[in-house]
Amino acid sequence: MGADAEVFLFDHEAYLRKVVPAFLKLLEDRPFDDWLQPSVERRQLKPWLWDKIDLARYLNALNPDFSWAPRYDLNDTYGKNWEERWSDFARANHSLQSPAPSEELVEQVNWLFKIAVSLKCIGASQFVGRSSTVSNYSKLLSDLGVKDDDPVVELLAVLGKRGFLIGYQFGFGFEGINGWLDPIETAELAKRLETLPLPRYETSFAAMQQFRTGEWGEYECPDFSSEALSLSFVRTTAVIAVREHRGLLWGNDVMPPEYSSA
Repeated sequence: MGADAEVFLFDHEAYLRKVVPAFLKLLEDRPFDDWLQPSVERRQLKPWLWDKIDLARYLNALNPDFSWAPRYDLNDTYGKNWEERWSDFARANHSLQSPAPSEELVEQVNWLFKIAVSLKCIGASQFVGRSSTVSNYSKLLSDLGVKDDDPVVELLAVLGKRGFLIGYQFGFGFEGINGWLDPIETAELAKRLETLPLPRYETSFAAMQQFRTGEWGEYECPDFSSEALSLSFVRTTAVIAVREHRGLLWGNDVMPPEYSSA
């Protein structure tokens, strides 16, 4: 069991222009966009049977970009079930008192959301660990003298938790879209990670592959921990994203775009 954690180049403009509106159409009881319909059929979803009140309570509770909270941290929240996740959300939004939407509906919406983002928003990616999350960097950052209120901590936490309610799936390997950054946030993360003493190499996906060793494709770098190497991959992918005017997305077993066209 487990899932491959990767950081992806992320087309944030396409996300706001195509993915978010496609899901908001569900609140108006309008049909799926043509590009999303094949995935609905492949999964044998039946959105006409979804409880529209439950769906509205779910999607309307989120921020306009489907993020879930005004502030994030690196505490481990990845093993929580749906009721616990909704409770965390409710506590962060004190005015929210409604019960949690049904897990069955949320699981279906989240699965379709992951596919939609894959189809329209993600590009090249870099492996950053097996069943890994941004919480794995907590000790490393502390050892490097980075304080909990440092902006780099907040940015990494957003990257790993913005999808807490609509990206996380319901498996056991932290599957799904953990979070994302827009291009401005990605540039800020890249700048701040550049100041940390992490492995240095050419800024390219090919250069990151030089650290792949062993029968099972492990990544190793002499004199650096696996967490430091992994965080350097986040840095490098962020720098590449900045060059291409893209954001950054963290996903575990997020399927490539060709999945739905196969």
